[in-house]
Amino acid sequence: MLIAEKKLGDKFHIDHIKPVFRGWYEKPDRAGEDIINNLVPACIRCNLRKGTASIQKFREEIKRQIEILNKRNFNYKLAKDFRLVKETENEVVFWFEKYREK
Repeated sequence: MLIAEKKLGDKFHIDHIKPVFRGWYEKPDRAGEDIINNLVPACIRCNLRKGTASIQKFREEIKRQIEILNKRNFNYKLAKDFRLVKETENEVVFWFEKYREK
């Protein structure tokens, strides 16, 4: 199980679990709301990358990163050739999923 253990520090974003669509003329049926149960702390990089994706869609995008690196990134492939990186198939678990009150 992989959990992003990066400390948020004093700079972080508040993300919507179910995304809110601001400035859209026609909001999708899956649009979320600005309510406390829909808000979680997120590192800036994750929140900006997630955008209006659902949690599951974002999880799938993260899982594809090794595949994308292998197809498109010369430096990654070179580092892999010299065993400087190790690929895993860890489960992607978000911070709020680990620490959510039960």
